Amino acid sequence: RGIEEFKRGIAEFSSKEWLAPTILGDIINPGDLVYLVIPIDNAAPKGRLILPQVQTIRDVLDNDAMAFVVKERELAHAFKTFPEPICH
Repeated sequence: RGIEEFKRGIAEFSSKEWLAPTILGDIINPGDLVYLVIPIDNAAPKGRLILPQVQTIRDVLDNDAMAFVVKERELAHAFKTFPEPICH
């Protein structure tokens, strides 16, 4: 009994950084367009992203920025299509 209340109490009195470390949140701003270059090679699971890639995309979204995901050979085209800076 009381476990959920205990968890909420810990979350309420803990710092945000302690609860959820950020990958990019300290270098991006809300509204930024972040290019994420994800290599696709034979070692990558077919049809899936690996956990660090998913976590990075989620971190961009959690920080109210936009994630633009490309393969390395598509990066030049992405810069021509969306020429905004990656971050400030």
